[in-house]
Amino acid sequence: MNPADQYVAFKALTDQGLDPTEIAARFGASEGHVRKLLKLAAVSPALIEFYRQDDMTLEQLIAFTLCEDHARQEQVWRELAPNQYPWRIREALTAAFVPVTDRRALYVGEEAYLAAGGAITRDLFEEGSYLDDATLLDRLVREKLAAEAEAVRAEGWQWAQIDLDPDHRTYAGYARVRPVEAPLAEEQRLELQTLAAQYDALAEQHANDSARRAAWKSRREAPVSPARRRVLPIAHRQKRSRSGISAGRISCRASRASSGMSSWRSTATAGRCCSPIARTLTINAV
Repeated sequence: MNPADQYVAFKALTDQGLDPTEIAARFGASEGHVRKLLKLAAVSPALIEFYRQDDMTLEQLIAFTLCEDHARQEQVWRELAPNQYPWRIREALTAAFVPVTDRRALYVGEEAYLAAGGAITRDLFEEGSYLDDATLLDRLVREKLAAEAEAVRAEGWQWAQIDLDPDHRTYAGYARVRPVEAPLAEEQRLELQTLAAQYDALAEQHANDSARRAAWKSRREAPVSPARRRVLPIAHRQKRSRSGISAGRISCRASRASSGMSSWRSTATAGRCCSPIARTLTINAV
């Protein structure tokens, strides 16, 4: 059985009143698969016959599903000969269409386009869609932009211009336009005063916070006691170039009869100390 016979058979079932869901249930196929076969069956019978006779590939036949006009399909087939590549067929059939990924389509939205009477071609095989009416789409774009331009003018701007395809040449003759400053209404003036007072309060709070941070910093950097000042710098004065490496945690105890005893722990590693201060240390591995 030629695959084209299956397409035609499914088309005959729809002519009898069955919908794709019922056909899918009858033959144990997915509804999406049935819809694709029905799309193929909707191609011009003359082109289906070319496919049946192996004068057309399946990829070429699939490309023709983007257009429902049989006369247009047959015209494209003739005009593209002998270079009837699938991508060229798609390009020719969708030349007047607008992809849904186009910035105009994204700006207007499919819902608004359909509500205005526009049609959309769904590509079931490539999972893409096209807006059929580019003229309608451009009109909707201009109408939406006109409404936004009016809203901009209402903000106090001197003018607002619509340009669907601007480039550097469009603005070459213009300088940068600044909005005209309008006098404040009484309500706006009061609001500005309130905001200014809030700003001043925040600035004062920030200054107080800065003063508190400065006071805390001075307390943190206050001189340590004489006993700790003699002990703490010991580790900092030991340079790596004059020390070895010993694994494990060490505990260091420094004691002097004149200043009492101070002890501390360090997670650093240390080896044999070479400075004179080493005589005041007792190093024990923990």
